[in-house]
Amino acid sequence: MSGSVAWSHSSSTTFIEVSESGKGLPTVRLDIPLRDIALRFDFDRNGDGAVTWSEVKAQKAVVTPWINLGVRFQREGQLCALTDKNWATANYGEEVYLSVVSQLNCPNATTDGSLALRYSLIFDQDALHRGLLKASLDGTSHSAILSPDRPDYRFDASASGFFSVLQWLFY
Repeated sequence: MSGSVAWSHSSSTTFIEVSESGKGLPTVRLDIPLRDIALRFDFDRNGDGAVTWSEVKAQKAVVTPWINLGVRFQREGQLCALTDKNWATANYGEEVYLSVVSQLNCPNATTDGSLALRYSLIFDQDALHRGLLKASLDGTSHSAILSPDRPDYRFDASASGFFSVLQWLFY
């Protein structure tokens, strides 16, 4: 992977996928535009004008806390942790994304308690940025568009599918 650090910027989208896993803990996959992360963190450590995968991975210790602040899950009012973060790249068209796959661990909550998400990555640097959520939990499908005006989503089994998105958008 290489490319210029001086990416031009237009509105962007982070893809958020939450699904059941064999371990009993939900899996969370975040695909975050690398160009947006590069606006906040200096990936080009050697200053050669190209960003390599090793330079991106070298910033894991500073990018991870930023992700933890911007993607927050709660169950029964208890903050959940995104653990076992595995990093890779993903391409959507010509755009390169940092793909982070984690397990959602809510240690002090029951597994059937209400789950909520607050997404706020990149909103402070791009008011047009959106988080697109797709989830499948407990046999229920969920989807939402998260924005600075609507950064929260509650995974409610009674409100799922297309009509829940409409209700969520216009309520």
